[in-house]
Amino acid sequence: MDDCAVMLLAAGRGMRLRPLTDTTPKPLLKLNGKSLIELHLQRLAKHYQQVVINVAYKKELIKHYLGDGARYGIHIVYSDEEEQGLETAGGIHHALPLLGGDVVLVISADVYTDWQPQAPMIAPSCCAHLLLVDNPAEHPDGDFFFADGQVVEKRGTRLTFSGIAYYRREFFDHVPSPPCKLSTLLQQAQSRQQLSAEHYQGLWINVSDAKQLSRARQCYRRAELKQGRANY
Repeated sequence: MDDCAVMLLAAGRGMRLRPLTDTTPKPLLKLNGKSLIELHLQRLAKHYQQVVINVAYKKELIKHYLGDGARYGIHIVYSDEEEQGLETAGGIHHALPLLGGDVVLVISADVYTDWQPQAPMIAPSCCAHLLLVDNPAEHPDGDFFFADGQVVEKRGTRLTFSGIAYYRREFFDHVPSPPCKLSTLLQQAQSRQQLSAEHYQGLWINVSDAKQLSRARQCYRRAELKQGRANY
């Protein structure tokens, strides 16, 4: 996947996970001995040689813990932001000088999933390709309508954005002054019918609060047990 760069979003404050995140940045919260962001790095190392990680809140803890990525088999480049961060789109725009390739795979570090990276699938007329998932209980109304491989207006199935997507580099050329949220750019692209998408029905959890952290930990323990039995 040499024509595609990859970025992990890890700059958020994680307010809904306080008091855990008062001392530990959300990407470093452990499931069962492994942090959320480590699981992403291990998966990405199978497909990429380098990953860019944006950091803001307690960034020195993240940088000290992960180092240069050698122990995960992938080289880490950090995109430093101020403590308050630049929001999602602002952070990606800030990191563009560190990202090569015409396409960027962006993954929110606070999701737990078994999804595997693949070759970029952005439709020729589109500027991004989103991974959409079934609406979780905590977000029943979803984010986008999906039909015929695209994000559409007011028809099809209402689904939730997973925090995982492929973007053409130029998608971030004209980001308003930070902080700027990714949702703003996606809504604009939706109105222009420039978002292709797919419905992913595998494991996906947005680790946004204590309940979802507990659920992710349970799922990870089951996955470890299953893997252990397979290797026995």
